[in-house]
Amino acid sequence: MTAQIPEKLKRRIEFEKALRAGRGAGPLVASESMGNLDLSQIHINYALTNLSIAYTNAAFLAETVAPVAPADKQSNKYFVYGFERFRRRQDLRSPGSRPKETGWTVSSNPYYADGHMIRGWYPWEGPANADPAIDLDIDTTEVTTDQVLLAQECNLVDMLKANCTSYDLSTAVFGGSAGQYQLDNANTDPIAFFDLQKETVAKAVGRQPNTILFGRPAWRAFRNNPNVLKHIYGTTVLAPDKQITPEMASEKLEIPTVLVAEAMYDTLPEGEAHALDYSWGDLVLLFYRDPGAGRRKLNLATTFLWNTGVMGRIVEKWYDQDQKRWVIDVSKYYAQTLTASGAGILYKNTSSVDSGGEVGA
Repeated sequence: MTAQIPEKLKRRIEFEKALRAGRGAGPLVASESMGNLDLSQIHINYALTNLSIAYTNAAFLAETVAPVAPADKQSNKYFVYGFERFRRRQDLRSPGSRPKETGWTVSSNPYYADGHMIRGWYPWEGPANADPAIDLDIDTTEVTTDQVLLAQECNLVDMLKANCTSYDLSTAVFGGSAGQYQLDNANTDPIAFFDLQKETVAKAVGRQPNTILFGRPAWRAFRNNPNVLKHIYGTTVLAPDKQITPEMASEKLEIPTVLVAEAMYDTLPEGEAHALDYSWGDLVLLFYRDPGAGRRKLNLATTFLWNTGVMGRIVEKWYDQDQKRWVIDVSKYYAQTLTASGAGILYKNTSSVDSGGEVGA
């Protein structure tokens, strides 16, 4: 006598067979033996707790280019010494005679640390409705902070374009024709070009520039220039398995630090589809900087950061009773100042392909 399989077990067997057959073969079709059960009935979609997607920026370089000088007051002055150290004096002294005397001068310049603040918020109902993967305080604070830091980056670019000695390489400069010294011009040698430009900085401040910053498009134009390839690899065509790194460029340029600026900003107004471009565009900045700002330091630019909050940054959370929402304010008070104007040169439109693009272009 054949044993009868219970109906419940029979349905379970049929379900397992269908499930195995359905894996990787598209949606599982319900059968009568499954009691019209399909996968959508045994799983409810919800937000994952271990994965989310966030678009974040590349490293900001504003405080690398313009080192921070902590300031106890929102406004004050800083001293600037004269060039007496470069004055050649006759120091020969005969017995019994008086030595030649010298002196030194100092002047002062002011700064004012403007307030920079962006406000983030979320509704009172948010925490009760948010899925576990969402942390409203952290997400709001990070997005708002990143916007403050991006603004600082863009503000520095604007300040340098307005105040730094600059040359438009798409025009006829340095006795050449229009575009002759653009970095993607195969007839120019960027290594030799910047070698000569270093002397301009040295003759202005007494120091060879020790840093060069390339906006990403400018870096692409520089490293693909056939003359740069020849300097580094001995050939004008780069092999597929080869590349030029900032370290290689540093050695050939004899400039200790080579920076590539890759932070981006949205070029379109809020509410429109985003269109990202590089904050530094195809700018190149050749300059001298000391490792930090302080007494008797030489820097092309300095960030006077009012010492408020934590390391100059203030994060405040408060409740807006009128609009029933939590508010998070992120602020910094700083002045980006050209403190040694002769210590750097800014080059614009360095690529014929990617001219401009930077903020304010």
